[in-house]
Order: sequence, then structure tokens, then C-alpha cells
Amino acid sequence: MALLEEEQTRELFMFHAFRDANHVTNDFKNISMEITKACGGLPLSLEILGCYLCDIHDLEIWKEALHELKAGRNITWGYDNELLWKTLKISYDQLNEELRDMFLDIACFFISFKKNMFC
Repeated sequence: MALLEEEQTRELFMFHAFRDANHVTNDFKNISMEITKACGGLPLSLEILGCYLCDIHDLEIWKEALHELKAGRNITWGYDNELLWKTLKISYDQLNEELRDMFLDIACFFISFKKNMFC
């Protein structure tokens, strides 16, 4: 899967997260940039998370979603998020057994690394 460039990630997320981008406050623009970085340029995650947050106008909920996303946990703020995680899991489920094993090997390899080692 091809990753998007930084500008493309912002455009894709903003398109799905905000119906009227002209009335977005700086606080929401800033957290949107952080969310797009946390999604790592993956188009499906940007679309799903943008749609998921679209009708939520509480900045604290967006911050909680970012925190949970960075921690790799389910996003829970009182709404049913099963659809979000099922959709994000689609790409993994479509892999054959060999590719799933490779994915899990790579993902597990980095568990004990500190994030700043890659910056």
C-alpha cells in the first residue's frame, strides 16, 4: 500500500473530518495535523478516523482520540467504535498467511524500541 505525502494526508483527513473547512478553528487544525502524523500516511485510517470525528465538535474528545491512536488502543468516548476498528482491520484480514506473519513480525519487532530512535 502506498503511503500519502504529508500534504495529501492533511487534505484527505480534512475532507472527511470537516464539512466546511472554512470555519475550522486553529485548535482543530493543529490536532488534525497531529492525527494525520499518527495515522502515518495510511489512506484508509485517515478516511475512517476523519469520518468518525466529523460530527464531534469537542476538542477534548479529539485529543483523547489522538492519545488512544498513538497508544494503539481503541478510541472510546462513549460512542460505539467497533466499526472503526473493523474497517481499519480490513487490510490485515485481506493478507495471506505469509504476509500476515511478516506484518506481525515487523510490528512486534519494534515494540521495545523507543520512538525517538527513529526521528
